[in-house]
Amino acid sequence: GLRGLVNLGNSCYVNSIVQVLTHIPPLRDYFLAERHTCKLNETPETCFVCEISRIFQEFYSGNKSPLILKHLLVLVWANIEHMACNRQQDAHEFLMIMLNYLHEQSAPLKAAPTSTPSTSPLSPSSSPPPPLSSQEEGGGGGNNNSCSCIIDLIFTGKLQSDITCHVCNGVSTTIDPFWDISLELDNTSRGGRWGGGGGPDMTSSQLQNDASSQSSSSSSSSSGSSKSGLAAATAAAATAAIKTDGGGGEGGGGGGGGGSVSLDECLEQFTRAEHLGSIRCNNCDADQQQTKQLTVQKLPVVVCFHLKRFEAICENVFAKISKIITFPLELDMTPFMSHRRNGTTPTPTPTNAPDATSSYRNYCAQILEDNRYSLFAVVNHQGDNVGGGHYTAFIRQQYDEWFLCDDSKVTRANITDILNSEGYLLFYHKQILEYE
Repeated sequence: GLRGLVNLGNSCYVNSIVQVLTHIPPLRDYFLAERHTCKLNETPETCFVCEISRIFQEFYSGNKSPLILKHLLVLVWANIEHMACNRQQDAHEFLMIMLNYLHEQSAPLKAAPTSTPSTSPLSPSSSPPPPLSSQEEGGGGGNNNSCSCIIDLIFTGKLQSDITCHVCNGVSTTIDPFWDISLELDNTSRGGRWGGGGGPDMTSSQLQNDASSQSSSSSSSSSGSSKSGLAAATAAAATAAIKTDGGGGEGGGGGGGGGSVSLDECLEQFTRAEHLGSIRCNNCDADQQQTKQLTVQKLPVVVCFHLKRFEAICENVFAKISKIITFPLELDMTPFMSHRRNGTTPTPTPTNAPDATSSYRNYCAQILEDNRYSLFAVVNHQGDNVGGGHYTAFIRQQYDEWFLCDDSKVTRANITDILNSEGYLLFYHKQILEYE
């Protein structure tokens, strides 16, 4: 699974994301078992999932020579107009768009052919784990995502937004899916309102939702056409996009504030109650002072934290925040869960798969309720400003073996290198998937 990737001209943003995807255990198991059945039967050469499946086969073939991702780049250029050039792009935006295409072109996972529970919750022989039920409190809505494709089973979580009236104490709850969580690095501002977005059921209008629209308890829209999903992913990522022109500037010393902050502090800020001022309360039928709080209602198997290192200081001008962000090798998300904040206990919804055994359902419930994570990948952006830069990725292959993937070069890295890096995207997977 260790293989360099040739830089085809400012394609390091592609290389860094592909390195991460190929080292996600359940995604690796899925593609190496060749579970993908192309939905584009007449033109499989236009299928992103077919191409990613081919890349997985190449990665784990034993060949150590650097791989050329020419066809993947051609697919990107053919389908994503603003990326159809030899200019550097935002790795976060590329990740969201890739997940969206993989989601749209992946077939739902079928139930296991036997009733024997698998040892891995998302292994090729297992049926999909059951989703947790959506909470609908205080008149709020929830959209229970029914997709069972491999992307949703691995990456989809749910954010809960509670708006509380100071007069009647009524709570308006909205639950939205997410594929990543975007975190502000400036502790004077409100943390990443809706995460990075990109979930299949989210729309760009929801990502930009202001307080007044949320007070009406609007639910997220159901998954629609492929174009609407891509638009949501692109609109979400564009708010923090890096539009860098070439250049391989090494080092991370840019502007945008010094000092340091921890990932826990960013998450605490993200889930901190926010005073909205006076907005309409449906229960009171009047404008009242209200407070909004975001929490995590359901955690995904793999969680991606997008550290918003680029902020707009004026039109088309971005400044880089080079603040040191400390992050742990092991992370417990329990303090940021909805049930922890509101004192409720989540109840797993049994799977509808006819051959799923009781022990398997219980095992899946245990996985979904386990809030402990292990770091397995970090994507870094190196460079002094948004006019030039370079992406690399730290990848963990075994429990204590880390490697720096810098395009075609793959070298060993130590823990100090990882923890002192200028992380842009942090990837954690549930500890139950830990390497033996």
